[in-house]
Amino acid sequence: MRAGALTHPHADNMSKCFQLLVQYSGTASSKTYSEHGNVSSAMDDICQMYEQVIKMDTRGRSQAKYTVEDLWSFIDRLEDIACLVYESKSGEYLPHNREWIKNQVLRHLKGQVA
Repeated sequence: MRAGALTHPHADNMSKCFQLLVQYSGTASSKTYSEHGNVSSAMDDICQMYEQVIKMDTRGRSQAKYTVEDLWSFIDRLEDIACLVYESKSGEYLPHNREWIKNQVLRHLKGQVA
């Protein structure tokens, strides 16, 4: 999922300006994507993905409790993850890597606590 900038064909009607691309394992069938209207929604989606993993591991017996380090470890274990962010000035999607996503997740969680 390493990509250069992509132009959106309907740039004037943008409501979903964040594309979250995830590949869970080495198989092509593990690839998925989601569209979000803001970075907070995209980061929330990552947290929810990890919470689902926790629930599967504990067979739903407990609430999903985790640290930022646990979440970062989950992100690091993914085969691939990227976020394409639409830039209205250029009319293109700009790719952001795993480290950018981890920093955004931290900012998102700090914002929820504040």
